[in-house]
Amino acid sequence: MAVTIKDIAAHLNMSYSTVSYALSGKGSIKQETRELIKNAARELGYVPNKLARQICTGKSNSVAILVPNVLHEYGEFCEHAFRQLSHAGYMTSICITEFSAERELHIIREVIGQGVAGIILIPTREALEAIKLIENHRIPLVCRGTKELPGANVFIDYLKMGKIIGNKLKENGRKNVCLAAPHPPPFSNNVTELMEGLRESYQEIRLEYLADENLPEQKDDASVNYHYENQVNRMLFQDGTATGQQMFRQLFTENQPTPDAVVCPHELCASGLMQEAIRHKINIPGELSIISGQCSLQNISSPQPITSVYVSIRQQATEMVGMLLNYIKSGKPPESITIAPEIFQGMTI
Repeated sequence: MAVTIKDIAAHLNMSYSTVSYALSGKGSIKQETRELIKNAARELGYVPNKLARQICTGKSNSVAILVPNVLHEYGEFCEHAFRQLSHAGYMTSICITEFSAERELHIIREVIGQGVAGIILIPTREALEAIKLIENHRIPLVCRGTKELPGANVFIDYLKMGKIIGNKLKENGRKNVCLAAPHPPPFSNNVTELMEGLRESYQEIRLEYLADENLPEQKDDASVNYHYENQVNRMLFQDGTATGQQMFRQLFTENQPTPDAVVCPHELCASGLMQEAIRHKINIPGELSIISGQCSLQNISSPQPITSVYVSIRQQATEMVGMLLNYIKSGKPPESITIAPEIFQGMTI
């Protein structure tokens, strides 16, 4: 049977209100009395009923983080966000959507029912219904966003990323530059804006992508979105480096000009491409430069890290958690922000 405040009060021969105020930090109770009560609570194994307190006060100390998975960058993101929220006194629920809009909406309904204080969301491409539901319930929400989504968003400046990469490759004398996407269209802004930025330095830049035999025949929006997110999920879960190796074979064995630089939006794809290039005895960076639009701790600590122009995962988490905490405290939605990229030198350019 659970230990209650009444049990502590009876154990210490004190009033219920004195014990309650001491445990909640309220009231003008002497410090020594407060410590006596807290020690007794620990000895008796008292655990406060947070659900009852939430019902009473209407407030929760729980934040839900929704991510597509906890692999690679998303796992790193969850760790940083978890630490920062814990430091601020919040419990954290990490929920996995696997790029499924249906699952995303189901999780959103569940966490709304649990009375969460706020939500951090890395959304699917069909997240609009879920976001509107959160807004209708007036729950603070911060997304790592795309421009199609409403609300408080943290954007990554892929356009500037492309400009920086283009300038860097041009300084190194690269002439035949290829942007390698690990899946066919439709592309997200990590490809489209990156390409736009690159074109400031390379008007004739090539865009190469891997074909998908499983692409749905129907061309409605739902099938397109499913196709895109299914591809990305598969690449992250099982085929990341294999995708890069396949991209290398497409670029270097077919009857077309051989690139002297390849830009990969995804770090895993860049890693697989580099592995295959080394296997074919191509000198990196002498004959071939490889540069990625992502950079994780795994890359930084590898023996031959890939040069990257990226927005750090820690910074993404820090900005999103900070915005959410201010939103919860003030009740006012924050302005969306765009994070500029930085450079990790690496060894591939």
